[in-house]
Amino acid sequence: MKISKGMLRQMMKHANACYPDEACGFVVAVGRGKKFVPVLNSSEVRDRFRVLPREYARASKVGKIITFLHTHPEG
Repeated sequence: MKISKGMLRQMMKHANACYPDEACGFVVAVGRGKKFVPVLNSSEVRDRFRVLPREYARASKVGKIITFLHTHPEG
């Protein structure tokens, strides 16, 4: 999957804002394009992620989910 430089910047901004916790988000299809939808990582464990159903539903309302992104901040 190709992503734009703008989407990559959004992903990196979100990852940096979440650090040292894992960042999570979805890439969704919107029309003929794609959009990054950052979501809340509700895990209480720093090196894990948990996405609540309401976050999944919120991303689904933006567009059709194509893929999920999460970071590995320390490795």
